[in-house]
Amino acid sequence: MPEYAASYLSPILVVFVGLIFPAIAMSALFLTIEREEEA
Repeated sequence: MPEYAASYLSPILVVFVGLIFPAIAMSALFLTIEREEEA
């Protein structure tokens, strides 16, 4: 992989892992807990 591609990819991965992935995990966990309480 060329270095210029890696220099653009790294911040995107940091943002994805640092912000988007936790948001998805938290929302999935919240929905799972809500469903368990309703059942």
